[in-house]
Amino acid sequence: SPAPIKPTPTPAPRQALSQPSEPRLTPSLIDPAMTGHLQGTVLDRNGNSVEGAVIFVSSGLEGLVFAPPQTPVELTASAQGFTPALVVAQSGQPLSARSTDGHLHTVVATNEGATRFNVPLLSHGEPTALPAQDLPASLTLHCNVHPGSEEANGHLLILPHPFFTRTDPTGHFTLRGVPTGKLQLTALFADGERREATVDLRAGGELTVEGLERP
Repeated sequence: SPAPIKPTPTPAPRQALSQPSEPRLTPSLIDPAMTGHLQGTVLDRNGNSVEGAVIFVSSGLEGLVFAPPQTPVELTASAQGFTPALVVAQSGQPLSARSTDGHLHTVVATNEGATRFNVPLLSHGEPTALPAQDLPASLTLHCNVHPGSEEANGHLLILPHPFFTRTDPTGHFTLRGVPTGKLQLTALFADGERREATVDLRAGGELTVEGLERP
């Protein structure tokens, strides 16, 4: 009679290698009494108010740590491109994107010629999470599904603090609770142009910023 067939031993399942997680920095304790408010109005060269300009503190807060909000920042993709054209988020804040025209799109983020992520957005329109860790301060966004189309590129600005806003229809902006000191304030416009102003914010002060007119 033939020899009995020995059962093949089942290999033990592989265990995933655990990736060391980066320690989270403790947010800085900021005394509210040592903060102030910044406000101003952005106009163009003809004196007309500029709506939608991004105003943010670009220098002067180094060394401070701010906890990122957990509310996702969402952008949408369609045949016209990305909306909003300029997306602003805080470091570590969740990011998501979705298609709004029933077609497949991708979010390809590049910085200095290097691709940082390439994420597909399915046609059904459900939001897709985007990588939000270890991103450079400025990224260009484009879709590579429809080359040669009229889809406009987008831009993603990552800031290490929450002190940014957009001008309202009258061109006005306000930033509250900003830590005091010598600060550089930047106005970034949709076409990539920017203006900068340096201020010295005192404790409890409300400072009107000038010099951010649209070039």
